Order: sequence, then structure tokens, then C-alpha cells
Amino acid sequence: MTVGEIKRLYERLRRLQKRIGQKAGRSFEWEVEIPNSGNHKYRINGMKSPEEFEDDIAFLAVSIWSMKDYIKKIARSYGKSPRDVEQFVNSDSNLPICADLANTDKHGELTNSRTNNFLRMGRANFNVLRPPSAASLCAKTRSKSTSRRRNWWW
Repeated sequence: MTVGEIKRLYERLRRLQKRIGQKAGRSFEWEVEIPNSGNHKYRINGMKSPEEFEDDIAFLAVSIWSMKDYIKKIARSYGKSPRDVEQFVNSDSNLPICADLANTDKHGELTNSRTNNFLRMGRANFNVLRPPSAASLCAKTRSKSTSRRRNWWW
């Protein structure tokens, strides 16, 4: 591998990292049945769906883990043993987690686990919190007025 190829790989990882930090998206919606209240439909505009977050994280894990193979090639070109790269990976606390997530995503299941826990990514989800009522906001504001602080929920 050339230095230019290595730089392109690191630039790709930086772009992926930046993309994961971007929460903006088109929109998504879901329905839920609430006991004694019926079916409710919710829609959030301008934010990625949970599935899009899952895709971004899976792609990042696979990309990071694939870097190990490139680094092993670089090590060979400098006369180093690829086993040194494996030893470093196994001694790090985060890379084995990345390996399990990437390999599960890539192969659908794990036959060997770097963490010995056979990790897999769970489903992404969001919790929509119900805002407090106006009465409770006023009560909080009145009860803390002596300290001149206001607790607003937004």
C-alpha cells in the first residue's frame, strides 16, 4: 500500500464519523397502540430514522475493522509481522467490540468472538418524552422562584 492509499482510507473513516454525527434526515413515522387510548401515529420530520442510524453504525464498524487488514499489509511492507497487528488489536478494549459488530453484520452470525461475548448490534430506537403540563411548569417555577432559577423542559 502506498501512503496515498492509506490517507484515502483514513479520510473515508473521517467522513463516516462525520456522517454518523449528522442527525438530519427526511422523516420517519410509526404507529403505536396505547392501552385505553387507541392507535396513535407519530411523525418526526428532519431527522434520520433509527434504521438509517443502524446502517451508519454498521458501515462504520465494518470499515474500521477492515482497516486491520490494510494495516497488516503495511506492516509486512515494513518487514513487521502481521501477528503484531493482531496482538495490538486483541490488547485494545474497543477494537474487539468493533470486530464482533462488524463480523456479525458482515456474516449474519459469529462462530468466533473477539470479545468472547458474541456481541451484536441491537435495534436503534428513540424515546419520545411527553412534555410536562403547563400547570406543572408553573408549579416548578413558583416553588423555585426564591432561588431565581427556572426549570424549563426545552
